[in-house]
Amino acid sequence: MLNKRRRYHNFCAWSNQPMPNKLIFDNRGQSLLEVVVALGIFALLATAVVTLAAGSFMGLSRGGEQTQAGALAEEGIEAVKAIANRAWNKLIYSPAKVSVNAGQWELSSASSELIENKYTRTITFSDVCRNASNDIADCPSSYIDVHSKQVKVKVNWSPGQGAANYVERTSYLTNWDSREWTQTDWSGGSGQAIWSDSRRYEADDGNIDVSTAGEVKLKSIGPPPVCPSKTWDFSTASDYTLSDPAKIEVDAGNNNVARLKDMGGQLINPATTRGLWHLDEASGNFIDASGHNNNLTVNGTPLYGQAGKFGTAVRFKSSADFGSILDNSQQGLDIMGPLTIDAWVNKTAYSSGSDFIVTKWTSGASRSYRLYVNINGSLSFEVRNGLNLGSITSSAGIIPLNQWRHVAAVYDGSFLYLFVGGVSAAARVSYSAGIQNGNAPFRLSEGGTSSFYGRLDEVRVSSVARWIAPFTPPNSPHGQPYANDGPWVTPNAAYQPSPIDSWTSFNEVATKNGGQIYYQLSKDNGASWQYWNSGWVVAGSTNYNTAVVVNSNISEFPVTADGLKFRAFLVGSGTQQVILDEVIVDCEVQGSGGPFASSGWLRSSAFDASVNRVWQIVEWDETPGGCVGCAVKLQIRTTLDLAALSTASWYGATGAGTYFTIPRGALAPIALNNNRWAQYRVELIGDGTATPILNELRINYR
Repeated sequence: MLNKRRRYHNFCAWSNQPMPNKLIFDNRGQSLLEVVVALGIFALLATAVVTLAAGSFMGLSRGGEQTQAGALAEEGIEAVKAIANRAWNKLIYSPAKVSVNAGQWELSSASSELIENKYTRTITFSDVCRNASNDIADCPSSYIDVHSKQVKVKVNWSPGQGAANYVERTSYLTNWDSREWTQTDWSGGSGQAIWSDSRRYEADDGNIDVSTAGEVKLKSIGPPPVCPSKTWDFSTASDYTLSDPAKIEVDAGNNNVARLKDMGGQLINPATTRGLWHLDEASGNFIDASGHNNNLTVNGTPLYGQAGKFGTAVRFKSSADFGSILDNSQQGLDIMGPLTIDAWVNKTAYSSGSDFIVTKWTSGASRSYRLYVNINGSLSFEVRNGLNLGSITSSAGIIPLNQWRHVAAVYDGSFLYLFVGGVSAAARVSYSAGIQNGNAPFRLSEGGTSSFYGRLDEVRVSSVARWIAPFTPPNSPHGQPYANDGPWVTPNAAYQPSPIDSWTSFNEVATKNGGQIYYQLSKDNGASWQYWNSGWVVAGSTNYNTAVVVNSNISEFPVTADGLKFRAFLVGSGTQQVILDEVIVDCEVQGSGGPFASSGWLRSSAFDASVNRVWQIVEWDETPGGCVGCAVKLQIRTTLDLAALSTASWYGATGAGTYFTIPRGALAPIALNNNRWAQYRVELIGDGTATPILNELRINYR
C-alpha cells in the first residue's frame, strides 16, 4: 500500500511522466528570494517618504512666496494712502510705483516695479463716479468724484516651472480730512487786497456784475439786438394765395381769418333728410347715410366706382339696373307733405321711355312721387294723391348727355318747382292736394325701359321744401358742407427779418372744431416746400406737420436770404369748419453787441492759509446761461509770501497759463503745493446775448 502511494505522488495527475522530486523537496534558495523582495519594498517606501518630504518643503516655500506677495500688495496700498493723506493732488500717475525719498513715500509714473528680482508690483488708479443721488456707480455716470479714488495693487511672480501667480488688493481713498476756501458772495464789491470780508474781492475789468448776492455774471451793456416777430393775421385777403377758392377763403375785415368755405352741402338733419345715398360703395347695397337705414337692395349689374361729382358714383347701364326698398321696410320715405328730391345726374343715353332718377310709383293707389328724364332731355316731376295729380316738366334738352347737372324737384304744399343747376327750369305749378301714402317700393332708377342709363351721385329725399328760388348747388357731398381734402393758404410774401441768426418759435391761433391744421415751410419763397421728418426734408403733397411739431423743430429750419414762408392745410372730415386766426413766427439774433459784455474777469483777494499748504482741488457751482460758447473758467496762483503773489504765474488744471474748466472739480498742479498765500481769477465768456453765472467757488487744501 505504501509503494502505491509513493507512485501516486511521483506522477502528475494529468501526465504519465514521473515528476522531478527536487521541485518538492529542494528548499535551499528560499532565504535569498525573501531578501530581494524585502529590499524592493524598502526602496518603494523610502521613495514615497522622500517625495512627501520634498513636497512639504516646496509647499512651505510657495506659501512663503504667497505671504510675501500679499505683504508687498498691502505695502503698496499703505504707501498710496500715506501719499494721499499728505498731498491728494499727487495721485496723478497711473500706472505708478512707490518709493521712499527722504523718509517719505513718493509716487512716480511707471508701468510696474521689480522687487527682489522676483516680484513685479503694479499700482493703478481709477476714477470714482457717482449718480444723481451721489451714490457710487459704474463709470460713466452723472459725474466723477474728484475727492475719491480707487487704487488697485497687483503683485505678480513665478513660483517656477513656467507657472504664474499673483496677489491683488483694492481700496478706496477719500479726501475727507481736507479744508476748503469757499466764496459764495461777491456783492461787497472790489478793492479788498487781502481776504477778510467774505463778500468782497480785489478787482475786475469793469465787465462784471456782482450786484446780486451769490452771482458773478457779465454786465449788461445795452439793449439787445432784436429779430422782430411776425404775425400773419389774414386782415388783407389779397396778401394770400389759396389752393382752391371754392373750398377755402380769407375772410378779411370783420373776422380776419382763413377758413374752410361753406360749399352748400348741408349738414344732415334726420328730421328732414329721409334718405341720402352718396353712392360711393365699391359693391353691394346702396347705403343710406340719413340715419333712417333706408339701404337699397341692388338689382342687375350696375357699375360701381365710376367718376362722380364728388368721389365716386354708380352707373346704371341696362334695363335691369336699379336699387330698391319695399314700402314695409322703408323709414320716412312715405312723405305726404312738403318734399324735395335732389341729385347730381350724368346721362349717357336717352331710352325710349322715362328714365327714372327716383320713383315711389306704380299704379292707382300706389302712386306717390317720381322724378325722371324724358327721351327729349327734359326733366319731369310728378306727385299724386288719389285722383289729384301734380306735374311739372322743363323744356327739352335741359339734361344733356355726358355732363353733370344738379337737379332738384320741390313741393312746398302749394306749388311744384323744378331747378337745374340751381336755376328754375320751369314756371312753378300750383298744386295743394298733398301726396298719397302709397305702398309702392322706393327705387333709384327703375327696371325695364325706365332705367336711368347714366351715373347718379348724392341722391337725397327730404321732407322739407329746400328751395323755392334760384340757389347755388352744393359744392360738396351732403353732410359735408366743408372740404375734406385739405385745401391750403399761403402768404404771397415770405418773412425776411434782419438781423437774424435762427428761428425760435412757430405758433398758431386757430379754432379747429375737431379738425386739424398742418404746415409746410419754404426757405426759397415757395420754390420748394419742406416738412420735419427727423430733419427738414422735401415734402410731397401730403407730407406736413402740426404747429406743435414745427415749433419743436423750428430752430433747425435753415436761415436763408429768402426768409420763411408757410403753407397751411386746413383738414376736416367735411362737417367741421376749420378756422385759422393767426400764424406767429419768432426769431433771434446771437453774437456780440447784445445785452451783455462778451467777456469779463474778476480777481479775488489774497487768501492767507496761515502756514504752507498743499493746494489740491478747484471746483465751483455755475449757471451755464444757455448761450453759444458760454463758459466759466478759473485759474489760481500760490506763493510762500504775499509780496510775490502779484507777479506769480496763473495755473489751470494742466499747468501754467491753462484753465480749470470742469465745475465738478479738477486736481491742482503739484507746482502749487507747499505755499501759504493763494489767489484765484475767474473769467466769464459769453456770446453777447446771455451770460454764464458763477454761484460758488471752492478751493480745497490741506
